[in-house]
Amino acid sequence: MKFFYQWLVATLGSAATMFVWGRISHMVLLKGIGFTRMPNEERIVSTLPTSLHGDGLYFFPSIDLRGSPTGEEQAAWEARLRAGPTGMIIYHAAGDAPVSPKKLSVQFLSNILAAGVVSYSLSLAVATFCELLAEAVARYRWRLHAYGCRARSERVPKRAI
Repeated sequence: MKFFYQWLVATLGSAATMFVWGRISHMVLLKGIGFTRMPNEERIVSTLPTSLHGDGLYFFPSIDLRGSPTGEEQAAWEARLRAGPTGMIIYHAAGDAPVSPKKLSVQFLSNILAAGVVSYSLSLAVATFCELLAEAVARYRWRLHAYGCRARSERVPKRAI
């Protein structure tokens, strides 16, 4: 039971740290990095509901990855990909809040899951390391004893108090 509580504390502490770091990195460090404002946004967005079938991740030029495309279809897709333009669209027909309790809770739960897996894996690695270290010390002491050597504590005379 002691291991479970140690693991739980390590998991929750790590998850909280990752959650706070995620906020700092998104709100302060990475503000505006990598995003370019789309010119003519209204015109492009107005065509999406009629052009896309529903919510999803779309990329262009596209190819049907559910089946197996023929060699000609594959070659035509590669030619369109090389010629450009290329892109990805994450499309949601209904709007959503930029930050919502649902999104924050999903993020925190995924942090807990990741921290739990990592802390458990590290506990196994540390246990294995400690076992190997104890075995190495035991072998070293056995060799010393086999060759007639005494440990340092046995050779040094004890002081009278």
